[in-house]
Amino acid sequence: MSGGPKYRDEEWLREQYVERGLSGREVAEQIGCAHGTIYRWLDTHGIETRSQSIERTDKRLKNAEWLRAEYKDKGRDAESISEQLDCGVRTVYKWLNRLDILTASKMPERSRSRIEDGDWLRAAYKEKGRTSVDIADELGCSHPTVLKWLDNHGIEARTSGFRVGEENTRWQGGSVPYGPGWSEPKRRAVRERDGHTCQDPHCSVSQDEHLADHGERLHVHHLHKARDVDNPEERNAKKNLITLCRNCHRRWEKIADAGLVPQLE
Repeated sequence: MSGGPKYRDEEWLREQYVERGLSGREVAEQIGCAHGTIYRWLDTHGIETRSQSIERTDKRLKNAEWLRAEYKDKGRDAESISEQLDCGVRTVYKWLNRLDILTASKMPERSRSRIEDGDWLRAAYKEKGRTSVDIADELGCSHPTVLKWLDNHGIEARTSGFRVGEENTRWQGGSVPYGPGWSEPKRRAVRERDGHTCQDPHCSVSQDEHLADHGERLHVHHLHKARDVDNPEERNAKKNLITLCRNCHRRWEKIADAGLVPQLE
């Protein structure tokens, strides 16, 4: 490459990010630019990005040998590990699950057979209305483990707190529902189409990460605001829907409120 910012050189950027394993922020610090610029050029060059939440994680937490030794061999709990690494308890549980250091291994056989039984879990969660935290306490496992098994059994997790898009059955500022075509099967199909990954080009949080961090599946967002599309078939068509994480959904809603639609290539 002759002249110009280094991030314009695909070969150089690929070497830093993929081969050396540097994070977008580390690459940005190395050449003195904004980390958002690095992620935009990774996308421009077609270089697959890692979740930024993964990049910020303490390297020890991503080390299966270290985490297994701390959690299983030394018998430490997630709380003490999280305090040592200065992260959330849910983050520790997330990596325990991702690295197959399953908390379910500490569960009694009866509890383990229950969580693996889709009918039992559906009855407890859906029919009896019990919370995932309550079920986790009974079974002796982590809250994210229950969420993971809800997802494995295809049981839609309830949501709380921030409610937009699929979490809100009515338009913001209005009283008209989204209408025909807005259903869980449709949202599930959109998530599957999008690889169960946030489609913001600078994020790429996975569904497993989202379940662990927020206790809910990835959101499905209307590109063109629902209230601006009169025909419900067009309003809820897959081409007008996209998968986003909670944080990106907040930002995209603000963009939509300004009358804009993000352009994705």
